[in-house]
Amino acid sequence: MAEVPVGKGRVVLTTLRLDEAQPVVAAKARRLGSALLTNLGVPLGRRQDDLTGLKQRPLDLQRFFTAALRDETADDGQGGWTDQGAQDLRALPTGALRVAGMTFDVRPGCIALRSAAHLRFQPDKVTGIPVGGPCVALHLLHAAAWAGPEGTSVARLRVAYQDGQEAVVPIVTGVNIADWWTPADLPQGRVAWRGPSANGRIVGVYATTWRNPRPTAPLATVAVENAGSDAIYLLLALTCGEQP
Repeated sequence: MAEVPVGKGRVVLTTLRLDEAQPVVAAKARRLGSALLTNLGVPLGRRQDDLTGLKQRPLDLQRFFTAALRDETADDGQGGWTDQGAQDLRALPTGALRVAGMTFDVRPGCIALRSAAHLRFQPDKVTGIPVGGPCVALHLLHAAAWAGPEGTSVARLRVAYQDGQEAVVPIVTGVNIADWWTPADLPQGRVAWRGPSANGRIVGVYATTWRNPRPTAPLATVAVENAGSDAIYLLLALTCGEQP
């Protein structure tokens, strides 16, 4: 790190790529960057991603659902949500869910992917979810179970463009997703809904936004796949944010 006087101010140079850190260390890189800027006297505030000007187009995921939000019998190998019986997400209201400029279409089901240790009867990926047209951003309503410590790779979102290119979005514990059992805001996500489970514990799901680096390039499809860890990935809704 070096400091260079420039005019009435100064330029601080560092070789740390704090804004391009790998997902597994992104949260730590952000905290390090905040500490550095604070020590330099830079006033900081929470970043506000204003997406209210985008047209919200919820995608229809129902034919891709692999599980209901409600589970009647625990560990029967065919239940809903995480197959834990009444400890499920039946309390989540269906219909339009609006949070921070995002609009989701919540239905009584989800895409639940198996993990290395859980839900062995579920698929490890779901492909071919149609998007169609350009998207400035994709908004995900999702959660994890047995999410593991910060930095655990939970899943990957594969975004296919109509021109054949692809973008891969890592879904990582403590960065853009966390356990539904312990809802709290994240560096790249926020709690979109909180509510009681069967035993009265407050659980929740998260809203995360992926900003398309090619916002004018039409998207073809989206796929979700597990990342090989013990964490279960649960995708409830997906919305395309378009230019009006």
